[in-house]
Amino acid sequence: MKNILVIGSGAIGRGFLPWIFPPDMWNFYFDDKDEKLLNKLYKRGKYTTWMTVNDRYEPLTIKVSKGVPKHIDLIAVAVGTRNFLGLSERFMNSSTPILCCENDSRLVQKMRDITGNDNVFFCIPDVITSNTAPKKLLDVDSLSLVTEDGTMFIDAEMFDDLKGYCNKTQFADKEEMKEQWMAKLYLHNTPHCIAAYLGWGQGYQFVHEAMQNEQIRSCVDGVLKEMIDMVSTVYGVRRDFAEWYAEKELNRFSNQLLYDPINRVAREPMRKLALSERLIGAAMLALQVGITPINTINGIVKAIRYNNPNDQDHHIMKLLNEIDIETFVQGVLHLRPEEKLYLMLLEGLNG
Repeated sequence: MKNILVIGSGAIGRGFLPWIFPPDMWNFYFDDKDEKLLNKLYKRGKYTTWMTVNDRYEPLTIKVSKGVPKHIDLIAVAVGTRNFLGLSERFMNSSTPILCCENDSRLVQKMRDITGNDNVFFCIPDVITSNTAPKKLLDVDSLSLVTEDGTMFIDAEMFDDLKGYCNKTQFADKEEMKEQWMAKLYLHNTPHCIAAYLGWGQGYQFVHEAMQNEQIRSCVDGVLKEMIDMVSTVYGVRRDFAEWYAEKELNRFSNQLLYDPINRVAREPMRKLALSERLIGAAMLALQVGITPINTINGIVKAIRYNNPNDQDHHIMKLLNEIDIETFVQGVLHLRPEEKLYLMLLEGLNG
């Protein structure tokens, strides 16, 4: 048996990774800033993650060991992009392989540079995993989570002696990792969060509920078409692959077994609205190659209006009600008045 330390006990860390690193081969240890959750896991000593398979749920029970042993074979980190580099002191001068499950491929080299550990590897969880479950599963196990039957793409440079201990995994070279990452970033992350922002505006709780709304589904479909054009033009992603990937995404957003909360997918809108990120960044790239991303901009407007008082970024988003729109777009979103996107966003926000 090998030992894995999972830092971040949310959707990916607790719901999906046990399907990749099977519990009959790995002892699981968890660390998380949510001490209440950790105490529940330690007290129970186990929990259940459920995989959606066609029209049913398949359970997997994970035994949870308390504490962290002296020898760890693999550390998997799923704490959110804002928090990943904050773990650098903990990883300083370590040689333990670290798997970065975050939505930013740039973090790997940054962590390597800071810590001196070259054994930090990027992975792409091609999956949607909820951080909760429907009531009937929570009644069975209050710590239940639901995940799709997904695939983990991992940098092929990862240690060979760990590769035989993984399921549902593809070890990919740099070229394939790049194509999979562009698809994940713009054909999954972009339309996924837009579906959440549109759903929030209509009062839905889960993404699959929002996708049953024809107007929302039509907009998300439009976003996917815009992103297909963008990634194939800007990044040279194969168009047939992009079209296949987009169709897969549209269907998976509608999976009625997932119970993926809108407030999970929509969380931290300011991160998603960064100039190099999945919303404004994607729209700017589209405009640069002559694509007018009408649906994507509609989603950006809804993201800007995501005024959830329980969200970490609420203190920023509520500024839209306290300052004029032009100041918000320039000062908070850092768009310049001479940019086409600036004018299109003002039109949408004033509409």
